[in-house]
Amino acid sequence: MRLTKMTKIKKLTKFILPLLIVFIAGSCTGTPRTGKEGRTYQNAARQLQNTQIVKYEGETGRTALEILREKYNIETKEFSGIGEYVVAIDGKKEDTGKNFWAFYINGQQAQVGAAQYQTKTGEMIEWRLEEIK
Repeated sequence: MRLTKMTKIKKLTKFILPLLIVFIAGSCTGTPRTGKEGRTYQNAARQLQNTQIVKYEGETGRTALEILREKYNIETKEFSGIGEYVVAIDGKKEDTGKNFWAFYINGQQAQVGAAQYQTKTGEMIEWRLEEIK
């Protein structure tokens, strides 16, 4: 029995198409490559892991520290003249001399302590673990 050209193409397509799909899918896994691309991916992943930002919305009549304490597990130290100073949020501690928890209101670094700052509904409060320069 002789196969027509069209039948041969159909049989070949049934065999090759699944292999082609597997090959293409396997090459698109997102796994970092070796070389420069791999190092860039690893550096970005390491920076993301080392970056810590905590965000929440302000609530009229409540302090930034009060809301932080309600939403997260925090550790503070008391300093005379300054008040409570945040040293850890959810177990992520500052490294004295290297970084610290900075307090921001709508993207601007706060000029008062979190225990003194009365938030307003709609404000974005952020805590960023920043490097000391």
